[in-house]
Parts: sequence; C-alpha cells; structure tokens
Amino acid sequence: MRSTSNDPALVLGHLSGELAMRPATSREEASAAAYVNGRLRDAGFGVGTDSFAAADNGGFSMLLLTVLMLVTAALLLIVPLLSAALALLVGLLWLADSLVAPLPALVRRRTTQNIV
Repeated sequence: MRSTSNDPALVLGHLSGELAMRPATSREEASAAAYVNGRLRDAGFGVGTDSFAAADNGGFSMLLLTVLMLVTAALLLIVPLLSAALALLVGLLWLADSLVAPLPALVRRRTTQNIV
C-alpha cells in the first residue's frame, strides 16, 4: 500500500486547493516550492533550489503596449503618418516581447525559485 504523503492525487490536491493561486515571488509560491521540495526529498530524489529574479507583475509590459496602441488609434485621425509609424513600432515591440524575448519589466523584481 502506498504512503498517503506521496500519493500523487493528494499532492496535486494540496497544490491546487490548499495552496491556491501562486503568483511568482509571492509567499504562496515559496510555500508551494517548499512543499514540492519536501515531497521530492521524501520520495528519495536529490533536490536543489535555483533562485532567480522575476517581475512582480509580469503582465505590465503588455498593458503598457496596449495603452500605446490605444493612443495610436486615437491619433489616427489627427496625425495619420505619425500614428502609422507608432503602430508599426508598437507592433514590432509586441512581436519581440512575444516571440523573441520578454521586454524588460518596468516593475519591481523579486527573488523566486525553481525546484530542480
């Protein structure tokens, strides 16, 4: 018979229900990482923790680009050439953020961790 502390269904239930939402850099995320670390150690795995900096609010750059695009749309009737150039710039920034590498966050960065 399996130990209930290592039962995958119970572990997933704990992570999804009891620990709730876990935004990066939050106390809940640190608690979930410690829980996963403990369960993996209990199962006999060698576990390490890698710390790195993450943005407090990852969606801020997309919000900023959306506001810039709305300003561009508002300028369309007044200054069409400037509006077209700004739309192209915002579109390229949006593509770069989505496909190449995330734009630098304009918000506070905090330490978060990966369990490996």
